Amino acid sequence: RTVTGVQTCALPILKFTLSNVNGQTVLAENDKNPVNNYKKEFYMGSLAKGIYFLEIKTGKENIFRKIVVK
Repeated sequence: RTVTGVQTCALPILKFTLSNVNGQTVLAENDKNPVNNYKKEFYMGSLAKGIYFLEIKTGKENIFRKIVVK
């Protein structure tokens, strides 16, 4: 179980936050100096089945994705 795929344009830092449906943060990571066509993978095998929300802060925008763990 992994989540991938963030395309960037030489940003200084990316912030990733994965939250459950109750709003609790279950994963938070920062990556400094990502490059173009950057990909990020998260191991999600330890998470319970359910719906999660991934927020990606790029400095210019916030991107939100819904993730279903089966």
